[in-house]
Amino acid sequence: MSDLDFSLPALIIRQREQKKQKIYLTTIKASELSVRPDERFIVDYYERHPGLKDTGYQRTLNKNAVERIKNFVLQETNNPLLPTAILANSRYALDFKESKECKNFGILHVNTPLYIIDGQHRFEAWKSMMDSPTLKEEWGNYEFPLIILSNFKEYQEIEQFYVINSRQKKIKTDLAQRHLLELAKREETSNLISKKDRWQLFATKIVDILNEQIEGVWNNKIILPSDKPDERKIKIITQSSFVSSLKPFFVGKGFIMFDTSTETPNGSKLESWAKFIAIYWGNIEIIYPNAIKNFRDYSLMKTVGTFSLHLLLQKEFSRSDNNNINEAIKMAVKDIDKASQMDFNELFWKSNVPSSIKDQGKYAGAYSNSAGHNRLAASILTGGNLI
Repeated sequence: MSDLDFSLPALIIRQREQKKQKIYLTTIKASELSVRPDERFIVDYYERHPGLKDTGYQRTLNKNAVERIKNFVLQETNNPLLPTAILANSRYALDFKESKECKNFGILHVNTPLYIIDGQHRFEAWKSMMDSPTLKEEWGNYEFPLIILSNFKEYQEIEQFYVINSRQKKIKTDLAQRHLLELAKREETSNLISKKDRWQLFATKIVDILNEQIEGVWNNKIILPSDKPDERKIKIITQSSFVSSLKPFFVGKGFIMFDTSTETPNGSKLESWAKFIAIYWGNIEIIYPNAIKNFRDYSLMKTVGTFSLHLLLQKEFSRSDNNNINEAIKMAVKDIDKASQMDFNELFWKSNVPSSIKDQGKYAGAYSNSAGHNRLAASILTGGNLI
C-alpha cells in the first residue's frame, strides 16, 4: 500500500444514488491530512480559459476564513467542536469490504484522490496546523466526520457544491444578536465574541428595556426575532435595525456617549442608558405627536428616522460641555424643534408623499442609505434646511 492509499472504517448511506455509485460516512484524523495531502485531497478551483473549456468549480481560497478557523480552534474556546462533515468525492469506484457481523459497516479502501466539495477551508486550516510538529502532537488525533461519494462524476460534484452553497440561508442578524447575548453569559464561550461586535450586547439589552420595561415611545414597537406575523404588523422597526441605529453611541471617532470598557451586558448603567434614549424620544413625541401616534404612516420611527436622529444626538454629545448626556439631549431636541419649522416638518416624515414633494426630494424616504442618514443629521444640526 502506498502513502496515497489508506483505509477507513465506514458506514454505507443509502439514498437515491445512481447504479454503481455509493455514499460512505467515516471519520479521518487530522494527522492523516499531513500525509501527501495535495495528492490524497484535491480542491478543484475554478479557472477561466478564454477560448477553451473552463475547469474546476471551487471558489478561490479565502485565507482569512482559514485563519478564523485556526483561531477558533487554538484561541477562542477550550473545547472546539467541528461536527459538520467534510464532503469529498472519488471520481472512481472505491473498494468496500462489508463486515459479516454488522450490515452496512465495513472497511473502505481509498486509492484515488478525493475531490473536496464542501469543507475546503476546514481542510486547509487543519493541513496548515499539521505542518507544525507541536500542533500535530497536540491535535493530530482530532477526528473529522467525512462523507465520501464514490464514482460520482465531476458535474455531480458541481451540482452538490451549488446546492450546498446557494441554498443555505444566512442566519438573520437579529437572531445572531440574541446568540451573542447567550454566548456572553459563559466564560468558555464569551471569547467567541469579537471586540468589534461587543457593543451589540449592550445595544440589544437596551432594545429589551425600551421595548418591554419603559412606558414610552418604543414600548412594544420593536420587532423581535421571535415575533409572529400578527405581532410584527403592530410594530414598526426590527431589532437589528434599531440596534444598528444605536452604534454611534458605542463606536466611533471622538467622545463615545455609552462607554462599555468597564461594563458588562448586565451592568448597572444599561437601564440609565435606555432611559436617556426614552427621554430623548419622549421629547421628539412632543414635537411630532401625529408621527408618533400614527407611526405606521410616517418614517420617523423607521430606519431613516432612528438612524438620523441618533446620529444627531451623538453629534451634540460630542460637542457638549464635559460630554454631558442631558445637555446633549436638550440641544438635540432644540435642533429638532427648530428643524420642524423649516424643511423637517411633519410632511417631511410622511411615508407616502405627493409626487410634487417626491420630485423635490424633500421627504425622508429619499435619504434611506447611510449617506442620507448623515445628511439629515447634519441638516438638522445646522439649522433645519436640507443640505
